[in-house]
Amino acid sequence: MGATILLPAPARNRARHRGLSGQEARDQHLRSEDFLKTEEFPTIDFVSTSVVRRDDDSGELHADLT
Repeated sequence: MGATILLPAPARNRARHRGLSGQEARDQHLRSEDFLKTEEFPTIDFVSTSVVRRDDDSGELHADLT
């Protein structure tokens, strides 16, 4: 089983902090200075470093998230 995911260029490696858990109070806490500090760091960079296929239904995606 394989998959190809294509994203528009502006969204390819950059994501905005949005609803994380679906619970507004929890999401606000996760965005706070206690965790993600979204005021100071408004974006997340995701760079895939490798994909390892384990079997027909699963695998591992390794990446740098900064």
